[in-house]
Amino acid sequence: MQTDEKDDHVKALLLAVATFLRDTVCKAYGALREKDRLVQESERKRARLGQEIGTLNEEASKREQLLEDAIATADRGASEAARLKGEVQKLEGAKQADKKKIAGLQMEAEQARSTERRLRNKVTDLEAELQKTTAELETQRESAEQQRQENEDLRQQSQIEYSFDEPGPLDAFGEFVQGSSRSQSWETSSVVYAEDIDLDSSPSRPSTPAPSASHSSRAPSVASSRVSSKTFRLRSTFSSQARMASGSGAVPQRPKFVSDWSLDPPASKRKRVAADESSKKFPIKVDANGRPIGQLQIGPRARLNKYN
Repeated sequence: MQTDEKDDHVKALLLAVATFLRDTVCKAYGALREKDRLVQESERKRARLGQEIGTLNEEASKREQLLEDAIATADRGASEAARLKGEVQKLEGAKQADKKKIAGLQMEAEQARSTERRLRNKVTDLEAELQKTTAELETQRESAEQQRQENEDLRQQSQIEYSFDEPGPLDAFGEFVQGSSRSQSWETSSVVYAEDIDLDSSPSRPSTPAPSASHSSRAPSVASSRVSSKTFRLRSTFSSQARMASGSGAVPQRPKFVSDWSLDPPASKRKRVAADESSKKFPIKVDANGRPIGQLQIGPRARLNKYN
């Protein structure tokens, strides 16, 4: 019995040892398996981390390259900015110069407008003055024409009077005596003044042609027989009218108007040299402007007699 109990205790002990060993082996095996799993997992993590590190290194390299490119771009941008800044400064200077030029042009335009207004006002004044002067000149021309017509009427009346009035003293050949008062009056009536001559207009009547030598010679006394009765009738008809006209004077009157109009000298740069008039032979004396000096005789000094 005791032997059986010992065997049972040994069996129980061996069973406990076997159970312990089994449990220990199982735990050790589980620990090994867990260790392998952890090692494998660590390897996987390390491999994954290696890949991530490689990726990060590549990204770091790319970022470094990008940074270098950015730095180079920044440098180029800085140089471009400096160049653009210089151009902007030049443009600002040109802008200021353009502003000054525009201001100068505006001032010149304003001066030109003021000058144009002043010239327009001056032209208006000159046109008004020209119209006024033209009207005055026309009035003076009308007055001169009227005065010339009156002088012409007086000359015609004087000629009628001297043609048909009673004859003066005659010489042995039947002509008027040269020293008689009627001959002197006719010669005086043929004298005009230099102020009465209009060089710009044509004479109112042609000059009387100079008598030839045959006419200036003494006519025979037998010419009195050629006078018809009609001549004496005309003489008696116009005698009274001619005497009335001769009372007012047959000498032409000077113009009573005074002209204040004159032309401005031409704006010529050429120096005009006065012509030498010493070699010219004029029948009358003239001044520097070509106007006659002193009294002038129009036509020949014809002597009238009762048979003309």
